[in-house]
Amino acid sequence: MTNGTTPPLVTVITAVRNGAAHIREAIESVLAQDYENIEYIVIDGASVDGTQDIVNSYSQHFPRFQFITEPDTGISDAWNKGVRRASGEYIAFLNADDVYQPTFIRRAVSASTRRGEVIY
Repeated sequence: MTNGTTPPLVTVITAVRNGAAHIREAIESVLAQDYENIEYIVIDGASVDGTQDIVNSYSQHFPRFQFITEPDTGISDAWNKGVRRASGEYIAFLNADDVYQPTFIRRAVSASTRRGEVIY
Protein backbone atom coordinates (compact mmCIF):
# COMPACT_ATOMS: atom_id res chain seq x y z
CA MET A 1 0.00 0.00 0.00
CA THR A 2 3.01 2.25 -0.08
CA ASN A 3 5.45 3.27 -2.80
CA GLY A 4 2.65 4.44 -5.10
CA THR A 5 0.98 1.05 -5.46
CA THR A 6 -2.78 0.73 -5.58
CA PRO A 7 -4.18 -0.60 -2.31
CA PRO A 8 -6.02 -3.92 -2.50
CA LEU A 9 -9.63 -3.79 -3.67
CA VAL A 10 -12.09 -4.51 -0.87
CA THR A 11 -15.56 -5.74 -1.74
CA VAL A 12 -18.23 -4.82 0.81
CA ILE A 13 -21.40 -6.89 0.58
CA THR A 14 -24.66 -5.85 2.21
CA ALA A 15 -27.66 -8.17 2.17
CA VAL A 16 -30.97 -6.48 2.82
CA ARG A 17 -34.68 -7.20 2.72
CA ASN A 18 -37.19 -4.57 3.77
CA GLY A 19 -34.45 -2.59 5.50
CA ALA A 20 -35.56 0.94 4.62
CA ALA A 21 -35.36 1.98 8.26
CA HIS A 22 -31.60 1.33 8.44
CA ILE A 23 -30.04 0.87 5.00
CA ARG A 24 -29.25 4.56 4.59
CA GLU A 25 -26.95 4.53 7.64
CA ALA A 26 -25.18 1.38 6.45
CA ILE A 27 -24.54 2.89 3.01
CA GLU A 28 -23.38 6.18 4.53
CA SER A 29 -20.87 4.32 6.67
CA VAL A 30 -19.34 2.75 3.55
CA LEU A 31 -19.28 6.13 1.80
CA ALA A 32 -17.50 7.64 4.81
CA GLN A 33 -14.58 5.20 4.74
CA ASP A 34 -11.11 6.72 4.63
CA TYR A 35 -10.09 3.87 2.29
CA GLU A 36 -10.83 4.52 -1.37
CA ASN A 37 -10.44 1.22 -3.23
CA ILE A 38 -13.88 -0.21 -2.43
CA GLU A 39 -16.36 -2.16 -4.50
CA TYR A 40 -19.85 -2.13 -2.95
CA ILE A 41 -22.45 -4.81 -3.67
CA VAL A 42 -25.95 -4.57 -2.22
CA ILE A 43 -28.10 -7.67 -2.59
CA ASP A 44 -31.77 -6.96 -1.98
CA GLY A 45 -34.22 -9.80 -1.40
CA ALA A 46 -37.08 -8.12 -3.32
CA SER A 47 -37.95 -5.51 -0.69
CA VAL A 48 -41.35 -3.85 -0.76
CA ASP A 49 -40.74 -1.04 1.76
CA GLY A 50 -38.77 1.51 -0.26
CA THR A 51 -35.35 -0.06 0.29
CA GLN A 52 -34.78 -0.27 -3.47
CA ASP A 53 -35.40 3.46 -3.96
CA ILE A 54 -32.99 4.34 -1.16
CA VAL A 55 -30.22 2.11 -2.50
CA ASN A 56 -30.72 3.39 -6.05
CA SER A 57 -30.36 6.97 -4.83
CA TYR A 58 -26.82 6.19 -3.65
CA SER A 59 -25.63 4.21 -6.65
CA GLN A 60 -23.91 7.17 -8.37
CA HIS A 61 -21.63 7.67 -5.33
CA PHE A 62 -19.55 4.56 -5.94
CA PRO A 63 -17.27 4.01 -8.93
CA ARG A 64 -17.73 0.28 -8.29
CA PHE A 65 -21.32 -0.30 -7.24
CA GLN A 66 -23.64 -3.19 -7.93
CA PHE A 67 -27.25 -3.41 -6.83
CA ILE A 68 -29.08 -6.66 -7.36
CA THR A 69 -32.70 -7.05 -6.35
CA GLU A 70 -34.40 -10.42 -6.65
CA PRO A 71 -35.98 -12.96 -4.35
CA ASP A 72 -33.59 -15.10 -2.34
CA THR A 73 -33.83 -17.83 0.27
CA GLY A 74 -32.26 -15.84 3.08
CA ILE A 75 -29.15 -13.96 4.10
CA SER A 76 -26.68 -16.74 3.25
CA ASP A 77 -28.15 -16.98 -0.26
CA ALA A 78 -27.82 -13.20 -0.65
CA TRP A 79 -24.24 -13.18 0.64
CA ASN A 80 -23.31 -16.00 -1.73
CA LYS A 81 -24.74 -14.01 -4.65
CA GLY A 82 -22.54 -11.11 -3.60
CA VAL A 83 -19.43 -13.27 -3.24
CA ARG A 84 -19.93 -14.67 -6.73
CA ARG A 85 -19.97 -11.11 -8.11
CA ALA A 86 -17.11 -9.82 -5.95
CA SER A 87 -13.79 -8.92 -7.52
CA GLY A 88 -12.01 -7.68 -4.40
CA GLU A 89 -8.92 -9.21 -2.88
CA TYR A 90 -10.74 -8.87 0.45
CA ILE A 91 -14.44 -9.31 1.17
CA ALA A 92 -16.24 -7.62 4.04
CA PHE A 93 -19.84 -8.14 5.08
CA LEU A 94 -21.98 -5.33 6.44
CA ASN A 95 -25.48 -6.07 7.65
CA ALA A 96 -28.10 -3.59 6.55
CA ASP A 97 -28.74 -2.48 10.14
CA ASP A 98 -25.05 -2.09 11.06
CA VAL A 99 -22.43 0.56 10.34
CA TYR A 100 -18.66 0.67 9.94
CA GLN A 101 -16.49 3.16 11.76
CA PRO A 102 -14.82 5.47 9.16
CA THR A 103 -11.42 3.78 9.56
CA PHE A 104 -12.62 0.16 9.66
CA ILE A 105 -11.65 -0.98 6.16
CA ARG A 106 -8.27 0.79 6.13
CA ARG A 107 -7.35 -0.65 9.51
CA ALA A 108 -8.51 -4.17 8.59
CA VAL A 109 -6.54 -4.14 5.32
CA SER A 110 -3.49 -2.71 7.05
CA ALA A 111 -3.60 -5.33 9.80
CA SER A 112 -4.15 -8.15 7.33
CA THR A 113 -1.33 -6.92 5.08
CA ARG A 114 1.09 -6.75 8.01
CA ARG A 115 0.22 -10.13 9.43
CA GLY A 116 -0.95 -12.01 6.35
CA GLU A 117 -4.07 -13.01 8.26
CA VAL A 118 -7.78 -12.84 7.74
CA ILE A 119 -9.43 -10.29 10.03
CA TYR A 120 -12.80 -11.18 11.54
